Amino acid sequence: MGYDYSQPIAKIENATYAQVMTALGKTNTETLSYLQSYTESQIQTEIQKIRSAISTAQVTTITYIPLVGVSTMTDPRGEKITYHYDNFNRLEFVKDTQGNILKENKYNYKN
Repeated sequence: MGYDYSQPIAKIENATYAQVMTALGKTNTETLSYLQSYTESQIQTEIQKIRSAISTAQVTTITYIPLVGVSTMTDPRGEKITYHYDNFNRLEFVKDTQGNILKENKYNYKN
């Protein structure tokens, strides 16, 4: 699930590396490579540890559909943006937390 180091899964602002590692129960000399074997749910649990332990941290999380693109993006306020793709893996529309369409793409073929 960790996307083989090819995609960022979180953007953490207003926190030091040491604070993040402490929140995760790791030392500064350890890496976060263990997240590569985690499921999306397990990764979200780890990120929640950071949100809970560092009140000043601004955490944005990102999930992906492999070989397609971004699936969701959750901002520091917990507002989730969802990305939807058509059968050809093209971005079709983007929805907010309430399901409102924020952006819609239409694809037309020329004869």
